[in-house]
Amino acid sequence: MHPSAKDMFLDERGNTFLENALWIILFTLAVGAMVGSLATATKGKIQEMIDRISGVGTP
Repeated sequence: MHPSAKDMFLDERGNTFLENALWIILFTLAVGAMVGSLATATKGKIQEMIDRISGVGTP
């Protein structure tokens, strides 16, 4: 038989899976945003180091 809507909302078997999935998604988005910020912040410094190394020349 088909469960009623009330039974579906009171059943907690799938809630743990959905809650864990939402936490994983939230964590992934937060880490992705931080990594994007870090990449932007370090891009200029890395390019500056490359330019300095390239300007030294060879003996």
